[in-house]
Amino acid sequence: MPRYLFHVRTNGSDLDSEGMVLPDMAAAREAGLKLAGGILSYGPPVDANDWRVEVADEEGLTLFTIQTILTDSPAVPHRKR
Repeated sequence: MPRYLFHVRTNGSDLDSEGMVLPDMAAAREAGLKLAGGILSYGPPVDANDWRVEVADEEGLTLFTIQTILTDSPAVPHRKR
């Protein structure tokens, strides 16, 4: 079974050197989505538009990226942070 690496990219990247052995890409997608969901469950990252989870193979090739985009609607008044 292949090993997949789950890199959390932010202003300071957290590169996964251990990874997970999973049966296929579908399982890697599910694991990546759970990781991203877990991160979001603690609240949005400091810059919600500048983080992502990149899933790579053992060779370091990025297979897919999970991102979120936070966009304020024009109908909502802007708030100061």
